[in-house]
Amino acid sequence: MSDLKTFIVVGVPRGGTSMVAGLLRLFGIFMGDIINGAYGDKHEDKEFYCTKDKRRIAELINKRNIKHDVWGFKDPGIAPYIETTTELRNPHYIYILRDVLACGMSAAARNPNKETMNSAARAMNYTKIIMDFYFKNFHKYKFHMMSYEKTLLNKEYEIRRLAKFCGTPVKDLDVDIKHLIKFVSPGYKSLKDERGDWTNCFHEDYFNSDKKGLPELKSTIRPARAWEDPDADAEEHIKLLEIDGKFEDVLEIGCGIGRIIKVLSEKHNKTCMGIDASEKMVLHSKDYVKGVEGVFTKQCQPNGHFKMNERPLFPGVRFGLIFSIITFQHIPSTAVVKNYIAASYGHLKKGGRLTFQILRKDFLKDTHILMHYHSEGVLMDHMNNLGFKNISKREVLGAWIIITGVK
Repeated sequence: MSDLKTFIVVGVPRGGTSMVAGLLRLFGIFMGDIINGAYGDKHEDKEFYCTKDKRRIAELINKRNIKHDVWGFKDPGIAPYIETTTELRNPHYIYILRDVLACGMSAAARNPNKETMNSAARAMNYTKIIMDFYFKNFHKYKFHMMSYEKTLLNKEYEIRRLAKFCGTPVKDLDVDIKHLIKFVSPGYKSLKDERGDWTNCFHEDYFNSDKKGLPELKSTIRPARAWEDPDADAEEHIKLLEIDGKFEDVLEIGCGIGRIIKVLSEKHNKTCMGIDASEKMVLHSKDYVKGVEGVFTKQCQPNGHFKMNERPLFPGVRFGLIFSIITFQHIPSTAVVKNYIAASYGHLKKGGRLTFQILRKDFLKDTHILMHYHSEGVLMDHMNNLGFKNISKREVLGAWIIITGVK
């Protein structure tokens, strides 16, 4: 790959572009510094993600051209703007095509706000746009065509064919063909962890390290701040939520491996409990917070009730503060979020406080389908009906809304 190349992964939403972009990363091709949002599973460069401004696209392309001889990017939403990418240097287009009804069904399954046939129609429209582009330009640029369904049926053959197109024969790669085959399967996946959760990747490498410090950041699949200095990142979240005051007995909803409650206990002298619906996250949290006094974690049911196997997790226990951050945006159902809010009200002391973070609606417009919008108005009305007082909201970081209420 000594010559200059730019790889553009083209497809439709829920059409397999993540699978192809992930393979290019495994081939060693630069596909972006920062992955969008909290997940590394869709393999999108945050700077390109949902950027539709022609001038901005040109700036980003020139920036990449200066830094990299060979690089690429993917965005399943690029179809309507594919003709604007004229600054691309020696473009190599990789088309991944999938049955449009399957795309629609997949989109609807992941997001209850999407309807199957409307999503299928959108996929059909996108497919027409990108195919029109192909027929107008096949004599000018290089194209590689892939079928999502055929790739799943003939994994090794399609992987080798793609690698050859990229100029990186499988025999010359640093990654084993068995790992590549394992990666090619339905669902979002990160490069190092089939579960696709950046936090899982984070603690997987942490617990496999020598424990003297976090391992060197060698991949681009996780947020750098949380990786390089998890305590500082947790402290930043504590300040954003304004939960560093005097609260007795704290509960975090969606604690993950316990990064925030660990810092709350160590630096703010609080007794903290954390709950998470992921069994593996809770299991790893036992190691992460091991030795930290006053920190406990439990698994909960994913329905928003503070229960496990229908048994209450905290019978008779009342908290001075219950909080949640970077959790509700990954829950598709607003009803489940409302359950968490109701359960919180029942487990707060009189005068206790609930604080949680959600995403702004305009931030989510046409973006990451694994993130979900929950109306602040609906949630605040729900809090008011439950009996919360002093309900308020504020915007931080341009994309987050922090909502607070007192029992």
